[in-house]
Amino acid sequence: MKIWLIDATTYRRSLSPLQIENKRLYFRIKNYVKNHIVGPHEPPGQKCYSAGVLRIATILRHNGYDTEYIPLAEIDKMIENSERGALPDIVGFGAVTPTVPVCAHYSSLLKSSKNGIRIVLGGAHAHFASKTTMAKYPVFDEIVPDCDMVAAAKIIQSRPKDLSNPPLYIDYKILPEPLHNYCVNLFTSSGCKYHCGHCQDGLAVYNEYALDGGLSEVLVYLKPKTTIHYCDSVLGGSEKRAVEVCKKISSIKHNMLLSCDLRSEFISSELVENLVNAGFVELRMGLLSTDRHVLNNINRGGNPDKILETIKLIRKISKIYISIYITIGLPGSTTDAVDQLIRLVKHLLEKRYVDEVKCNLYVPYPNDDNTTSPIGVHIQNEDWTKYDRQSYPVYGLSKLTSDDIWNAFQKIEGEINISWDKAYELSRSGKIPDTCYPEYIISCYKL
Repeated sequence: MKIWLIDATTYRRSLSPLQIENKRLYFRIKNYVKNHIVGPHEPPGQKCYSAGVLRIATILRHNGYDTEYIPLAEIDKMIENSERGALPDIVGFGAVTPTVPVCAHYSSLLKSSKNGIRIVLGGAHAHFASKTTMAKYPVFDEIVPDCDMVAAAKIIQSRPKDLSNPPLYIDYKILPEPLHNYCVNLFTSSGCKYHCGHCQDGLAVYNEYALDGGLSEVLVYLKPKTTIHYCDSVLGGSEKRAVEVCKKISSIKHNMLLSCDLRSEFISSELVENLVNAGFVELRMGLLSTDRHVLNNINRGGNPDKILETIKLIRKISKIYISIYITIGLPGSTTDAVDQLIRLVKHLLEKRYVDEVKCNLYVPYPNDDNTTSPIGVHIQNEDWTKYDRQSYPVYGLSKLTSDDIWNAFQKIEGEINISWDKAYELSRSGKIPDTCYPEYIISCYKL
């Protein structure tokens, strides 16, 4: 039995000329600021992989199945180079919403080339839109919303108890290139306990994994001071477990530069000290909105002022690099709310309260359960390839049209660059680097 596992979790984005200009300047400024604050380090690789797809490949290979891990960008070459008889018996796609139509296209192509081939779709999208997807793309034989051993078993139509667990959680030698060419992401939990309305993670089943996230397994492949991101929705999955994660990582002599995501209301002096001791040099938090009505509308709750208090606390006791996320076009947003957010972001950057602001658009991803869909979101485009956090919105809101949302997004991207530049007087002193900070998203943007 021959199996192809296609990693379709990343994709190339086509940007407008204004976006390209803004992105180039953003990553040039970041190149200066990140090195200035964090110090010399090995930047992340410009390729990306799905740990979930790689984990399934590890399980299947360990159990004797002829399994090949293939990035989506390589599938044309694989099909072209494979004679009809050499095509796989099973193909599993790990996809996100914008790549599902692409996976469906290749599924039709493969089925027309070989009778009896089994096509399975999994990944983040499958967790919350399996029924919708099967109705729209019946070319898939099965949607697998599970992960790990359960997903591996379903792909081969077996039972988890019939598979043995490999000694390594992930065998990175399966990747087509050395691990140091990739942006390394580890995780100690998947899913999320907090079920915020703007985020997919709360729709997935919550699971916990090794406290070090597999850090000890990747050290042999990486140079000292390589950047590694812990991609849990919230580090450790909870406030208490975040401390446990830090203490476990502190026991490992790793010499890596770590980053993670946390909710601002979790952060205390004790946790910041534990993060620093564990080797975390960057902390990412979601600001989302300054409007309590908007936050309540997406089940985020909390006090918008809390994150400002948290930022001051972090600044007082550490030199950790602070990144905040903002999301434009959240349900319930108004022009006043957007303008207020822009003013706050400019203030935080110009006063150097934060070191970086990451800006995304809200995306109302397809969902089988309509009861969880935010109120006041009016879908205007059902082309899933357009469901992207950097593309023209596929929806409008009660008080903001899609044009309003898009114009606000482009405006705030420009304001972030102006304020970031101003904080360090980069244009004035001629210090803006000619090159962008080299992270995998650069290749996705075609910068």
